[in-house]
Amino acid sequence: MSKPRAWILFSTILLLILAAVALSRRSDNTPPFVPKLDRQPVSALQLNPDSQESLKNLERNDAAYFHSWRILGQKELSMAEIARVRQVLEQAQNYGGNAEKCFEPEAAFRFGADVEVLISSRCHRIQFVETHASRIAESHTLSAAGAENVARLLQELFPLPASK
Repeated sequence: MSKPRAWILFSTILLLILAAVALSRRSDNTPPFVPKLDRQPVSALQLNPDSQESLKNLERNDAAYFHSWRILGQKELSMAEIARVRQVLEQAQNYGGNAEKCFEPEAAFRFGADVEVLISSRCHRIQFVETHASRIAESHTLSAAGAENVARLLQELFPLPASK
């Protein structure tokens, strides 16, 4: 075999191995834009979607707000709850479809110190934020089924108080 042919064969095999390794790190149905959600601890925040404040009006690091929305509740998630959150966020069928032109998140998740996820199920939108870069990494549309799945998840994590 000539050197150029051997080099092409070697390069092709190397590329195939690298592709297989990259694909093996994600579940088969995880959309490529979803960051790795394996950081811990994971906290869930319930937000008031109607309370957006101008960032310039907020004190730096105001603990009552998260990305300019007022925090209504916050909790650290158990391992079972983390698995449920990841299941919903990583399902490809939860993305796509049409979205409103609004973004009024009613919930957010912090995965360690690396990734934040803001969810606006009523506007059918979700944003993945890279905290180390202080920027929105991805913004995507939730499908109708995805918005329903997210709303159900949020109800599980933040149940409405029983009426008296």
